[in-house]
Amino acid sequence: MAGIKHAECKRIVERSDQLCADVEVQLEGEKQAFIALFTDAGDEDYRLEMILKNDADPAIDWYDNDLHAAYEDVTEELFGGTQGGSGWSSKEEFKEAVLAYPGVRSQIRTQLDAAEALKLQEIQA
Repeated sequence: MAGIKHAECKRIVERSDQLCADVEVQLEGEKQAFIALFTDAGDEDYRLEMILKNDADPAIDWYDNDLHAAYEDVTEELFGGTQGGSGWSSKEEFKEAVLAYPGVRSQIRTQLDAAEALKLQEIQA
């Protein structure tokens, strides 16, 4: 199993009218970072919705652009079958490892709270 080298909540995105925390995860031995999308599951827990991989070449596409098609959903590839291609035995194990990385859980909470407050203001305006 590849360990988590670094994880950080980068932004909040809205997918299908649901706020998702976009957490960049760098695994040991991997060149490209993965993007783990988390939604609020209540009771200070989060649901791992999907994992994306950015296939863009950072030498060419150095700008952190999340609007192009270089992002590919690799959730099934990583966790399909008994152990998948990632070495992680389950999606839940990966989720817990990301959330246990120092500061990630609080970053998600802070950014989701701010995005929810902003969304509420927009609705009331």
